[in-house]
Amino acid sequence: MVLLLAVDSGGSKCEAICVDTSGNLLGRAHRDFRTVTGARFIGGLGRSERLVTETIRAALPGTLDAAELHVCGPLPNALVPELGQVKSIAQHVVTEKDGPLALAGARAGIVVLAGTGAFAYGRRADGQEILFDGIGPLYGDYGSGFQIGLAGIRAAGRSSWSRRYETALAGPILEACREQSGMGSEFNMVSYMCDIRDRSEIAALARIVDQVANAGDPIATAIIRSSAADMAETVRCVVDHLGVAGEKLPMIGTGSVATHSRLYWSTLAEAVRAFAPGLTPTLPKVPAVFGLCLALADQVGVASPEFRATLLAKAQG
Repeated sequence: MVLLLAVDSGGSKCEAICVDTSGNLLGRAHRDFRTVTGARFIGGLGRSERLVTETIRAALPGTLDAAELHVCGPLPNALVPELGQVKSIAQHVVTEKDGPLALAGARAGIVVLAGTGAFAYGRRADGQEILFDGIGPLYGDYGSGFQIGLAGIRAAGRSSWSRRYETALAGPILEACREQSGMGSEFNMVSYMCDIRDRSEIAALARIVDQVANAGDPIATAIIRSSAADMAETVRCVVDHLGVAGEKLPMIGTGSVATHSRLYWSTLAEAVRAFAPGLTPTLPKVPAVFGLCLALADQVGVASPEFRATLLAKAQG
């Protein structure tokens, strides 16, 4: 038996699926940064060895009797002894850019990742490509969940200063930070923010900002729109560099912010339409890990219309 293991480790979460060469889903697992509350890891806890190990272990079938295991994504050394029944393990390079394009069934297009971090990537039909951003929360990541979460914290901090700054963000943002802090009755925001927070904690607050924006809060709405505008500028840099402003290509969104915030995505799509009207905004209906698996299957040589249809049906189910 030949098995495929796709691992999607991001700043805040890790997801893994195991499938056979027919596209049948044999195992699936999801873990997020809350599993290791209080810890920190460069790049976000979703990429930590502990979280990745736990996720893969939970996604693998109970009995792993395979001749070959093809893997994309990290495979911690601690797990290798547990795969002793597998005769051959092969690791493949599949990137965050490949998965969304595979889900869209496209060889060329624009990929917009807005999750804990952020980047925009473009590939032309002739193979020329470029990626901008993805350089971390303090140096870049324009339009990311971290940017939105930090803006939400700052807005909550001055909510009581003036009626001009009043926002419904204050209560839920402060309460979420209190829960994440582990400080108990000693909690205060100044100490919380002076400590080194894992970026997944801050990015998780983007969900609160989006919820409050959807309820009509003008400050939360402005934060979401401003972040989407920042991402649009990154997309514009990609479009200009590749010279594809007039071409018809998909613009595929991935990451929790892009796929879960309707306000963010609609604002981004509207802004991009002004300088690249040929781009078609597209949001996959299944998690990104399934796109990684499709790209992995293509590399392994088992991709087929039947494999794709079976896998995506399982994903949607």
